[in-house]
Amino acid sequence: MADFMVIIAEALIGRAATDNYGVPYARDNYYRDGTFAKALRDAFKYGRQTQEECEWNVGRMPNPEHGCMGRGEGKDGLK
Repeated sequence: MADFMVIIAEALIGRAATDNYGVPYARDNYYRDGTFAKALRDAFKYGRQTQEECEWNVGRMPNPEHGCMGRGEGKDGLK
């Protein structure tokens, strides 16, 4: 699942890019030399492992439930 999510994200990035290494998105040949999509494809590495839980990630991002300004000590906001 993890590799699949990366492939999806890179496909969207390659399609949305407007200036890929000096070559715009190529509708006629998505992976032609110089396109960002080709660079992403050529650099892709497989073997990520999907994790069900990420305990190490708790607290690394602000909690959106605390609003923009936060809610006191230890409850950082989104700003």
